[in-house]
Amino acid sequence: MFGIVDRFDGPVRWKNQATTLRDRLAKAGRNCKVGTDDTYREAQQRAAELADLVRGEHVAGAGDITAAGGFGSTNATASKAAGSGDRTWAQVADRTPLMQRMEEATQRRIGPWLADRRTFGGKQAEVIHEAQVVAAMAEIVTRDGYEYADDDEFVAYGRQLREAARELGKAAQGDDYDAARRAAGTMNKTCSACHGEYRS
Repeated sequence: MFGIVDRFDGPVRWKNQATTLRDRLAKAGRNCKVGTDDTYREAQQRAAELADLVRGEHVAGAGDITAAGGFGSTNATASKAAGSGDRTWAQVADRTPLMQRMEEATQRRIGPWLADRRTFGGKQAEVIHEAQVVAAMAEIVTRDGYEYADDDEFVAYGRQLREAARELGKAAQGDDYDAARRAAGTMNKTCSACHGEYRS
C-alpha cells in the first residue's frame, strides 16, 4: 500500500514517508521468511512505526521523498518507484502474499458480507474497502517482474478481476445489493478460472 501511495500523482496522506516505509516493510517481509530473533525484532519495529504513523507521529528516518509517476500510469516511470532507488513491484512485494490477500478478501470477507441483504447493509464500507484492495492487487500482480506478467491470458485475468472489483465497489457505494452479488460472482469465477490454469 505504501508503494501505491509513493506512486500516486496527487496529494495523499503519508506520501512524504511512503518510500522509506515501503522499503522497510518490503525488507521486513522478505526477512520474515526465516524465523529468527532478529527478524522478529525487525517485524516488531515496523509494527511500532505503523502505530506511530497512525497516531500522527513522523517515523524516524522517513524523509520527504515523493514519486514522479502516478500509480495508474502506463509509461516507463510507472514500472519503477522513485525515491530511495528504483524498485519494481516484485521487489516491493512477493506475489504469493498478494494472491493470498486477494483470496482472503474474496472468500473470507466479501463472500460472507454478501450472504444476504441485511449483512450487506451493515458491511458496505468494508465491502468497498476490500474491493479497492482487490482491484489494486489485481493490477499489481500483472506488472513486470512477476511470474506470468508476460502471459497475455494471465494479464487478461488480472484485468477482469480488477474491473469486477471496481464494479463491486460502485455497487456497494450505490447500495445495490444485486449488482454487488453479480460483481462478486464475476470475481470468484475469474479467480477460479485463473487458479485452474496457473496455480501449481
